[in-house]
Amino acid sequence: IGVPAPKAAAMEAIVAFLADNHLEAYAEIFEETGYDDLAFLREMSDADFAELKQATRMKTGHLAKLRSRARGFHLPLPLPPPPQLPPPPPLQLPPPPPPLKC
Repeated sequence: IGVPAPKAAAMEAIVAFLADNHLEAYAEIFEETGYDDLAFLREMSDADFAELKQATRMKTGHLAKLRSRARGFHLPLPLPPPPQLPPPPPLQLPPPPPPLKC
């Protein structure tokens, strides 16, 4: 029979989201464990993410990335290089005073 169309579309969104974040290795286990709704994923609590980590055997760093990206708090990658500042001008000292005559 296959997956119903709305559920298939929801899972396609999860797969695309995971792929966009270099986490596509988890797509199959997400489907197997029922994490097939991107809107729900975006609203999950920290406790929910802890359960997801255990259910999917997700690595801690991958979970941190998933949680950050799902909540929309990620920075654009790669980061632009910092601006280059010009070197400071050479230090200009006044000439020494003439020697004192006695």
